[in-house]
Amino acid sequence: MDTLSFDSNIQNQSKFLHGFAFRLTKNREDAVDLYQETLYRALKNQEKFLPGSNIKGWLSTIMKNLFINMYRKRKKFHIVKEPIGSTFDYVEYFSDSERNLGEVKTTLEEINKEINCLSNEYGIPMKMLIEGYKYEEIADLLNVPIGTVKSRLFQARKQLQGRILRNFNVSSCYDLKDNY
Repeated sequence: MDTLSFDSNIQNQSKFLHGFAFRLTKNREDAVDLYQETLYRALKNQEKFLPGSNIKGWLSTIMKNLFINMYRKRKKFHIVKEPIGSTFDYVEYFSDSERNLGEVKTTLEEINKEINCLSNEYGIPMKMLIEGYKYEEIADLLNVPIGTVKSRLFQARKQLQGRILRNFNVSSCYDLKDNY
């Protein structure tokens, strides 16, 4: 389907999409944002639309999935409007369990300390995963099969879980190495 006919098909669904967005969000501003994001995603993924398919259903699915993702994000964060200067801006607050950022930072430092206590066999792949490397990249860089990487990461997670569940009651990571 060429771009011109694709655009006209989307424009024909404009009224429906506006209404659907409002029914989902119950808010004009959020509905407009959802509508615009849906159009952006549809145009960005135009090549994935199969000519002759139900464009209304395809656009509805995109919008519904965007709304669900937006809902999950808002559920994770408390989104409130708070006066800043002379205008109102959105301010994101962490949920109640994450409000004390000092505790979160301390916990992350303790987890990183525990990761550093892993043997190189498990620690290096875990650090690479945390840095954003994909399994295939880790396998290539360490010159091991991908199955080995997956196995080592599984074992690393299992060891970390055991350490964390013990509430960091062990004075040093060297005391734990004998248990594995």
